Amino acid sequence: MFMKRIIYLALFSAPLLFCFQSSGQSTDVLLRIDNIQGESLKAGHANEIDVFSYSNGISSCNQVSSGSTKTSTCKAIASELNFMISLDKSNVQLKNAITSGKIIPSADVTFITSGATPFVYYRIHLENINIVSVQESGSSERPIVSVSLAFSRIAWQYTMQDPNTVGPGEVSKGGWDFVGAKAFNYY
Repeated sequence: MFMKRIIYLALFSAPLLFCFQSSGQSTDVLLRIDNIQGESLKAGHANEIDVFSYSNGISSCNQVSSGSTKTSTCKAIASELNFMISLDKSNVQLKNAITSGKIIPSADVTFITSGATPFVYYRIHLENINIVSVQESGSSERPIVSVSLAFSRIAWQYTMQDPNTVGPGEVSKGGWDFVGAKAFNYY
């Protein structure tokens, strides 16, 4: 199970790292988890957790349809939100939370463009979080920590970059409550 999770994270995290680096504009990704502090020094995000990469997805069962009518009922299923972070002071706090079975009320992931006019272009908000896994790996370099979070509600907000002002533009948002099987509006 452990090796499967590490392989899964490596396969899905590597393309994200490439995308962040090859887009011509770097991105700062920060994770704020209630009552768990990291070591970020980023203005406005002090003591949050610096994220190297992440992966997450939502799936549903394959539905057979007849015209415009669905013939089966399927529920959306969220995969765990997986993060790769550097070993920092959050590591012990995350392990304490997982061993105590503590449910974390909320967490936020913030994606910030760099450059002359940085702005927050993507946000993810989670609620009712269970820390599923905290795994360390490393060599002579600073160790890396893989963190997996399960949650009952998630919301997203994406802000397009305005090509004229190079600042924030059009916003799209949404969210889902997986327990209530209904829309979740946070943003």
